[in-house]
Amino acid sequence: KDWDVGSPEAYAHYRRSQELQMQGKLHEALAEVEIAARLDPLDPANHFTLGSVKTGIGIGRGDAALVREGLDALWLAVALDSKWIVPWTEIGSTLLHTGRPEETVAHLRSVKPDCGPLDAHYYRTLGSAYWKLDRLSEALAAFEKAIELDPEETSALVAASEIALWSGDKEKHRRYHRMAHHYGAEEDTDALMEFLRQFRQEEPGKAGSGSYQRKIAIGDAVIRLNPEDADAYLARGLAHFENGKEDLAVADLDSFLRLNPDHGGIYHLRGTLHARIGRWDRVTADMTEAIRLDPEDGTAYYDRGLAHGEMDALDLALADLSEAIRLDHQHSDAYRARGDCHRYKGEYSEAIADFDTALRLDPENAAAHLGRGAAYRMKGDLDEAIMDYSAAIKIEPEDHLAHRFRGDAHLAKGDYDLAIHDFTSALKLSPDDSVAYRSRGDANLFKEQFETALQDFEAAVKADPKSGIAVYARGLTRQVLGDASGAEEDFRLARELGYDDQDP
Repeated sequence: KDWDVGSPEAYAHYRRSQELQMQGKLHEALAEVEIAARLDPLDPANHFTLGSVKTGIGIGRGDAALVREGLDALWLAVALDSKWIVPWTEIGSTLLHTGRPEETVAHLRSVKPDCGPLDAHYYRTLGSAYWKLDRLSEALAAFEKAIELDPEETSALVAASEIALWSGDKEKHRRYHRMAHHYGAEEDTDALMEFLRQFRQEEPGKAGSGSYQRKIAIGDAVIRLNPEDADAYLARGLAHFENGKEDLAVADLDSFLRLNPDHGGIYHLRGTLHARIGRWDRVTADMTEAIRLDPEDGTAYYDRGLAHGEMDALDLALADLSEAIRLDHQHSDAYRARGDCHRYKGEYSEAIADFDTALRLDPENAAAHLGRGAAYRMKGDLDEAIMDYSAAIKIEPEDHLAHRFRGDAHLAKGDYDLAIHDFTSALKLSPDDSVAYRSRGDANLFKEQFETALQDFEAAVKADPKSGIAVYARGLTRQVLGDASGAEEDFRLARELGYDDQDP
């Protein structure tokens, strides 16, 4: 951009920043352009460069806070020169690279009429966003506009060729493919394009068809051409993740991190995958790496705290969740999770205080109502517990646990009819809930409806044959009904299953 230099000293730092960027020394470049922006705060070029470097570094290491700072700088460049298209496009590119293609399209299409001229980079970014959204005809049109403005840009030619292939326009595919090679596209493109051509001809329904399989197969081809292509492992891993293949996704993220060991965002993602599989020790390891890369990453502390909780390492969980709260005082779920830890430790007053805060921040947090209800129930405040369970049911009426928990509180109060109603509601929502059958059996037993209680205990044992307490309850009911041999057999089986109560 041509502009009048207002501060020669600022301009010197700006030029130094450009040189450092060309050498790949982004952190040093960032320091230089920060000085330039401070010395000449009204120069949009300084803020554009500051924003582009910050977003570049932030995206590379998964630092959302740095990306936000970069976007703020880019918006300031737009405000200082509303007719300059470059920072406007860079904002769109940042949105795209942080996984927001719809926002990218909306942003780029809202450019002001006097902002311009719309250049090839603008149309390439717009085309890439459309491509992400599978709006292929619009993507192709955008890339063709980019080619019209810059006919020798091989990335636009290769993209247009590939989109034309997927769209079924063989003539355009061949034309853009030839042009890409004419202007120096890599020879590896031939192999990939041939693979795509064969892949498209496969019959629907065969292995490899469908959007997930297509993404995975393309990733396979790219990795075969270049086993060190980290982005290909990431793209294929995400496709496996979307397809529910967590182990395969983890393997690809392992490969990505082997090539890019300092990408905090991918540690987050891999930790999330481990959580879905229940590998809590690996969740803590990944979140620890994310924290090493960014000690102010509150989300990583939160996720690690949840993993510690799953492993019953409650003191470690409390420490992590407290750190997450320190970094974000508005984190409702962190208060809720810390409340659960206090509850599991028997610290009911502390638990209730955390649940109170969680619900002040998010009154629709059903899990916090359930947690506070459990804490009140353990303290013996059954009316307060019932109020919380009722609130949770109002928020999430399809949650069978909320109905069952409220039934437990009614059962503890001796309100057997209300308890039976709640257990029945829970079973309508979850017909295989052994505990709900057993609890309803208890209520019927206390009402001296012995035959009905026996039916419930039979159903509880059928739903969970390894439940010693359900087998014992069935034996107790058989004993009351005069079936001494059946009762003795159930008591023996209950002891084998680990439940032994000599004082019915």
